[in-house]
Amino acid sequence: MQIYNMKNNSLLTSGPKHIFRIKIEFPKEMNISSETVREANLPSQNGSKWNDINIQFIDFIFNSNSKTFFNLMKKQCSFLNKIKRIFLKKGISFCFEIKIVDSTNTVVEIWKVNVEKIKSVDYGVLLYTNEKIDTVQKINVSLKIKSCELIQILN
Repeated sequence: MQIYNMKNNSLLTSGPKHIFRIKIEFPKEMNISSETVREANLPSQNGSKWNDINIQFIDFIFNSNSKTFFNLMKKQCSFLNKIKRIFLKKGISFCFEIKIVDSTNTVVEIWKVNVEKIKSVDYGVLLYTNEKIDTVQKINVSLKIKSCELIQILN
């Protein structure tokens, strides 16, 4: 089934959403490329409470995500930052977007995610052997979510 998109004069293909057609965009100052995201779960909630989101990143030698998350955790755990969070009660550390795209790379859905804090960072596993097929260094990050908003682009 095809639908005409009047916004940009193009045809859209209707069909199921695919789990491999995503773009996750972090704030520019974090310097995290969406291409380094290997796996992520969509937001989920239990009543009015949002569950943690886990994201797995591929780490690179240059523009290391390990270094980025290490610095973010260091900043988050600083005494001054803890005092600010207590008195300002802002509760949001940063925001990012999860974009679902169709087969033509058109965004069909956006999740705006407000992160309260980085809950944990697992910098990966080192091996002395290369017998495993997947030998890329991975970082697992768990984020405590304050709130989310789902924006449906197409109806």
